Amino acid sequence: MYCNSDSNYTHFILEKPIEGYGTHIISTKTLGEWYEDSLSDTSISRPHNEHLVNFRFIFEIPKDSKSVIMKCGKQIEISKRKKKEFLRQWHIYQNTH
Repeated sequence: MYCNSDSNYTHFILEKPIEGYGTHIISTKTLGEWYEDSLSDTSISRPHNEHLVNFRFIFEIPKDSKSVIMKCGKQIEISKRKKKEFLRQWHIYQNTH
C-alpha cells in the first residue's frame, strides 16, 4: 500500500500479509532506490521524501491537498515541493484506471 523511509531502510506496509512476513517488511534498499526502480509503474508515486504510495490504495485526497488518506486510514503528508507533480500523476492515474 505504501512505503516509509527510515534512513537507509525502507518499510513496506502491505494490505495483506505475506506468509512468514506479515504486513510489514523492512528492506535495506533506500526509498529513493525503490522509487527509481518503480518509475515505469504509473500507480506508484512519491508525495513526500519519506513516503511512496500506491494509487490503488488511496481512499481520498482532501480538497486542501496537504495529505493522502490511504484505505487503511493512514494519513500521509504531501510535501509542498512535490505536490504539483504528485497531483498531476494522480489525475493521470484516475483517467486511465
